[in-house]
Amino acid sequence: MGGISGLFAWVDLFAPLYEQLNKAVRKEDENIASADATLRALETRLQEKLLEHRLFLALGPDFGGDVPGWYLCPAFDIVSSFLSNNGWSEVNALKSPEEKQLVFTHPTWLIENGLRAGPVRDYLPLALALPNFSLQTNVKVLRAIREGSAVTGVEVELTPSTRQVINLKTDGAVILAAGALSTPRLLFNSGIGPKAQIETVASGTTNINIPPQNQWIPLPVGENMRDHPIFTVNFNTRTGLTTRPKDAWLTPSQETIDLFAKGSGLLSQSGQRLNFWTGVNNTDGIVRYVQGTVNAPSDNTLTDSAGQHHGRESHSDIPQWPHFVGTAVMGEEDDGSSVVDTDTRVWGTDNLYVVDASIHPEVPTGNTQAPVMVVAEHAVSKILGVEPIKCKTKRSRMFRDRREVLGRSYLRRKASLQQ
Repeated sequence: MGGISGLFAWVDLFAPLYEQLNKAVRKEDENIASADATLRALETRLQEKLLEHRLFLALGPDFGGDVPGWYLCPAFDIVSSFLSNNGWSEVNALKSPEEKQLVFTHPTWLIENGLRAGPVRDYLPLALALPNFSLQTNVKVLRAIREGSAVTGVEVELTPSTRQVINLKTDGAVILAAGALSTPRLLFNSGIGPKAQIETVASGTTNINIPPQNQWIPLPVGENMRDHPIFTVNFNTRTGLTTRPKDAWLTPSQETIDLFAKGSGLLSQSGQRLNFWTGVNNTDGIVRYVQGTVNAPSDNTLTDSAGQHHGRESHSDIPQWPHFVGTAVMGEEDDGSSVVDTDTRVWGTDNLYVVDASIHPEVPTGNTQAPVMVVAEHAVSKILGVEPIKCKTKRSRMFRDRREVLGRSYLRRKASLQQ
């Protein structure tokens, strides 16, 4: 699942003594509300279920969650108080993804029962249980094989010297989920994108067999890339706050080990504690948004040291936390401004789809994984129900039967939840 993606500052200055704090946190997580097991079904976990059941542990009760709430978050309390007193507002990153002017929020995480969740834990087991699913690891996808508008197969690289063509069955489809950086590469290799990019592939040394030039599909692939810019803010404390003591990691107590094993306690949490956004009006009339994340401080901790650094230092290497989006954006019209239609099908093709972060036009207020998963699930329902361009009778029957099965399954799960 590719992934959406501003300015993230990963400031690692929050963490009082773990041995002391772990004694104060919950030792058992039986009371933590977990998503009902029935919601794990792929076809029923759409947007509302995702927001209500998959992200609630990251949100807490004040943001619509079901758990007792955020605990031991002095970084958020202190910094949010500072921001509030200076005209900033607290928002819900999930419910207000476009609020990016003088706002801050708890970061959103995929957490279930105190443990990190996500596609590998939640989606993959469902797929592996299907009789018609096959997962191939250590395989590099090279391109979609096209004959005009129809995709007939996929070429993959098994080893540097071994390639294989996987042919589609009748009425089959190819769904790309390679991410905002790799999906464009696959589209270029398939003869889809700006002419200059396809020509680069054709003249390269990768031995990619692209379609003849009269079958190239000119689309703005890779031309709308967005990312959360990142910067770091340092905070100083006057009280000698200990940050992530080494002993808590190298020689943890049995109590700490037990808490971590049960998905509770600070060692089971991420270090990120607060996101913030603001915008800068420029003389060119464009508003440039800036996002950051904070997790640290105590009272009187904010220090502005920006003027103490030389401008050239901004060109030095920094760690990367990419949230790229927008390289194959969705649009309603095939007017040259988008790559896929509202069914996530690539313009000019019969059966090629994209369901990753590349179809998102803008970065959200918070992290990108939730919007990517929500849109991917929605795309599944659209793909299953899309009216095919060719072979309508047989394929429509297949999609209709599949929707009926999913519909009955959904109703059974809904009734189970209501009981």
